[in-house]
Amino acid sequence: MILIYTVCVAITATAGGRISDRIGKRKMIVTVSGSLMGCAALLLVFLETWPAAEIAAVLFGAGFGAYLAVDQALITQVLPSAESRGKDLGLINIAVAGPAAVGGLLAALLVILGSYPTLFASTAITAAIGATLVWRIKSVP
Repeated sequence: MILIYTVCVAITATAGGRISDRIGKRKMIVTVSGSLMGCAALLLVFLETWPAAEIAAVLFGAGFGAYLAVDQALITQVLPSAESRGKDLGLINIAVAGPAAVGGLLAALLVILGSYPTLFASTAITAAIGATLVWRIKSVP
């Protein structure tokens, strides 16, 4: 499954970045990628089978690859000034690393308190919220 996921990430990271640069739309691609990741998690809420996990790996890999490519471009477009972009990107990297560091603990708690479907449902909800909130950014198409 990791191989399936990785291939999908590589393909859509390259394609997503090119498409985003060509059409100049960032929010739409972030929304589609977030929706793909949410669908992958939602699939695992209802189907606990090997084929479902493989399909989820494709969906999540495709979504995450496009997200990786376009998210960084979107971030640089909303930074206030060119002079402070290095500092701002450093702060953003810390903001990304912090939640990633506690994500494993939160996932473990969700599994202990609920189950894996609880974890996947939480993931789907989070992806949907992220895919929706990107539209609040006014300065990026």
